[in-house]
Parts: sequence; structure tokens; C-alpha cells
Amino acid sequence: EVSDARNNWSQVRSLLVRALPLGLSSAIGSIQTNLPRYAIAGLLGPAPLAVFAAISHIPLLGHLVVNAATQAALPLLADDARTRRSSYRARLYGLVAASVGFGSFALLLTIVVGRRVLGVIYGPEYEQHAGVLVWLMATAVVAFTSVFFGTGTTARGRFGAQLTVSTVSLAFVAASIWPLVRRFGLTG
Repeated sequence: EVSDARNNWSQVRSLLVRALPLGLSSAIGSIQTNLPRYAIAGLLGPAPLAVFAAISHIPLLGHLVVNAATQAALPLLADDARTRRSSYRARLYGLVAASVGFGSFALLLTIVVGRRVLGVIYGPEYEQHAGVLVWLMATAVVAFTSVFFGTGTTARGRFGAQLTVSTVSLAFVAASIWPLVRRFGLTG
């Protein structure tokens, strides 16, 4: 019984150590997502922050679709990564291409009807911030793609690499967000 408990604890500890980079990567992603809000609050104040927060909920609809797709794709990618490398690559590239297509369509739609959508959802005073929505959708296209690449990395068990990419990405956003918001306001 004691031997089983030690063996179980050893397995749990091994799993925790293996998963730690993935957990840290998720935490870094959460911080990175919120950095623009901190910069806007600190540099522009609460009213622009409220506008940004409201507008930023629209691209979240696309994130819900992409995140659902990644959850469905992860077991298939993991199986492909273990057994059929060519299938893994084909599936991953197909998912990335689909996310670029989906995101590009959403961006084009935003350019065409984004101003009206903001007016309908939030009122006419938000229409003047249509450029913010366009930029948020443009960044969403990049985010959609990175989510699938991250899923591919997770499927291969490369958690340390994912942590490195997340850390570098956070450093880039942290270094650029304050000057961009200071210079370009909400669009920055």
C-alpha cells in the first residue's frame, strides 16, 4: 500500500512537472490578453477602456469558434503526431489555412459592416471607433492562426517550446503596447 502511494505520487509529480510549462504558457497568454486594457486604463482612462472592452467582445465570437475547433482537433493531431507524421502536417496546415480563411472573411466583413454593427449593438457613439474593431479583427486573424499552431505544439508534447513562444510574445507585446497606446490611442 505504501509502495503504491509512493508510485502514484511519483507519477502525479512527473505529470505536474511535465504540465508546468503549459500552465505557465496559459497564464502568460492571459496576462498578454489583458495588457492592452492595462495600458488603456493607465494612459487614456476609464471611459476609453470601457469603449475598448465593449468593442473587444465582438472578435471573441471568432475565438469561441476557433477554440472549439482546437479542442476537437487536439486528440486527432496528437494521434497523428504519434502515428502518421504526414497526416499530422496535413491536418495542422489545413486547420491553419481554415483559420486564416475564416479570419480573413471576418476581417473583410468587419471592414464592410463593422461601423454599422457597432452602431446597432452599442449605439451611434461607438461608430466612430470602427477602426478599433478593424484592428482587433486583424489581430484576431493572427491569434486564430497562433492558436492552431499552439495546439499542434501541444499535440506533439512540446510544452517547453510553447512556453518559450508565449514568453517572447509577451515580451514583445509588453514592450510595444504602451508606446502604441500613447501615440495612437485606442487604435494603438
